[in-house]
Amino acid sequence: MSNVTDSQCHRTQSPSLGTTFQDFSAPFSSFDFIDRHFAASLAIRRCFSLARSNQDCKTLTIEKIGEKGLLLDENDDLRNRGCFTATDIYRLGFWDRVSIETTKKVSFEKAIAERNSEILAV
Repeated sequence: MSNVTDSQCHRTQSPSLGTTFQDFSAPFSSFDFIDRHFAASLAIRRCFSLARSNQDCKTLTIEKIGEKGLLLDENDDLRNRGCFTATDIYRLGFWDRVSIETTKKVSFEKAIAERNSEILAV
């Protein structure tokens, strides 16, 4: 990518599925969520742990985004090395206040199920 704006476009892109809001307070389990959706990734588990302990996180936002900017560059490098596995890309946000949206109780599972049913309908 030739300029900084192009290489950073993954940071500001709109989510393709919309934003899902998850109340981060009990009974929400970070461990169960990560196990179900991110193959028990230790790196993501660490991010969740830091958000809960140091940032006093109250709301988690989940946004599906496209392969753009640095994400595209990194995936191209992995493809060229023969070690790329295509997966959805999610931007996770940890917030220290409760969003009004969390009161809607929209779950990540419901949003993914709706997305999958839309794909199957096509």
